[in-house]
Amino acid sequence: MADSLKEAEIFSATGMTKDGAPFAAAGFCAAGTSKHWEEAVSRFSNVPVKSSSIYTVDLNLAMCLANYQGSSLLLAAVCCNTGSDFGMDERTGGVIGEPGIDDESADSVVSWTSKGFPGVAVPGGPGIYADESADPDALIRASEELSKLLPDPTEEGISEALEKAGISGPALAVFDGSGKGAHGAVYAKDGAGKVLCEILSGGAVSNF
Repeated sequence: MADSLKEAEIFSATGMTKDGAPFAAAGFCAAGTSKHWEEAVSRFSNVPVKSSSIYTVDLNLAMCLANYQGSSLLLAAVCCNTGSDFGMDERTGGVIGEPGIDDESADSVVSWTSKGFPGVAVPGGPGIYADESADPDALIRASEELSKLLPDPTEEGISEALEKAGISGPALAVFDGSGKGAHGAVYAKDGAGKVLCEILSGGAVSNF
């Protein structure tokens, strides 16, 4: 079991939910288990997530992730595009944290998982978690820098925003995929500098 994200593997998956919402997921897991978790989160294609409520969309995503919690799954993030406009500046369709544990609404406050990984999630996105050695103030700066990338986040832009904020080690980020001005994305960077980034584009998923 990895005690640090520096020792963990990253994984990602994309697809379409049962009710037609494109999704992208990424996360950190213990060494040797990335294929298992990639296949597990791919089964989001079997569940519906759409709702007229911004809160219910995120709740549906969080509940789906909770079904896949396990001792080897350290952190996970998922976003989806429901194709709905919920109102002025209202975004949803993005969750991040420790599956089955971090199911509270985003509050822009740094919190820690049960394994000691710090993170912060902003209402309407983005959200970011990092290795246990990350400075909490750097996480706040990172969320601010990542917000500047909307409405068009890219892998390069996310990497540069994290570096600018002082997050140079392992990190996991998510952007909401549903609502006005939303552009869903998940981003994972491991201890060796490998990056997996999935960007939702329109009604389809494109890999960057």
